[in-house]
Amino acid sequence: LVGSEMCIRDRDRKMSQKRSILQMKKTFCIVLVLITLASLCGCSAFSVIVPAPGFDNIPIVDIRTPDATNMPDASNSPDPISTPGPTLVPDPTHSSNPVVQAYDIDPEKPMLALTFDDGPSKKATARILDILEQSGARATFFVQGQALETLSDLVLRAYSMGCEIANHTKSHAHLKNCSDSEIQEEIGYVSRTVEAITGRGTSLFRPPYGQYNDHVLQMAGLPGIYWSVDTRDWETRDMNCVINEVIGCVQDGDIILMHDLYTSTADACEYLIPELIRQGYQLVTVSEMFAAKGIALEVGNIYRKAR
Repeated sequence: LVGSEMCIRDRDRKMSQKRSILQMKKTFCIVLVLITLASLCGCSAFSVIVPAPGFDNIPIVDIRTPDATNMPDASNSPDPISTPGPTLVPDPTHSSNPVVQAYDIDPEKPMLALTFDDGPSKKATARILDILEQSGARATFFVQGQALETLSDLVLRAYSMGCEIANHTKSHAHLKNCSDSEIQEEIGYVSRTVEAITGRGTSLFRPPYGQYNDHVLQMAGLPGIYWSVDTRDWETRDMNCVINEVIGCVQDGDIILMHDLYTSTADACEYLIPELIRQGYQLVTVSEMFAAKGIALEVGNIYRKAR
């Protein structure tokens, strides 16, 4: 009798284990279907609570529908140049990245636009983003095409933080020496690639080497952005020199040129960003600053400062 009872208990235990395994398989199938549906519907975020083995709870899936006011507005994006682009597929979970809005800018207070050229880079971009995020500040990144695909995660992070992603051409070409089709491809490639990463193309461009003419400005199809403060970080590669070019030299409406290629620039930002905020400056994107000043950015023009 004892042996029979042990066999029965063993049989019941095995059947209970099988039921638990079947329940887990069923649960994960449901979760997979819900995740797929959420992605197809364009939902930006979801959380799944999976029941512990042996319980019959149905998984709870919290799907948050993105606020329509935070969806990228395709009607405000420039028309992409109609030349072949990279075969990048946007991640549907990134479709609800917020459109940058100047909701926290006081137009009566001084502001500056920090700009970074030639990135993204592994050496400096992530550190600069860390400093901006810790300080509640934003900047404009004039990205170059050669690193966009391999470091797209940094571009997406900057965009998600409210930073502006702007255009610095595909290959850092001398645009004055390019044909019309070459200019279009230099600008168009970056705009298409950024759109594939963030859901929005670029709306500003900066000519490489600061070299341009009227024809380049028209062919680019985007407002041009120059600078009023040059840190010369590419030349000195020295933290203190970069700091000295900014502190005591800037004023309301300035556009500051730096490059997120050098560790010395990131080192300088460790001091510059909190110090400029301490001095009362709002650190905003280029588009935010011009909008706050009531200055329209127009194709065919190039802008050095917002004042």
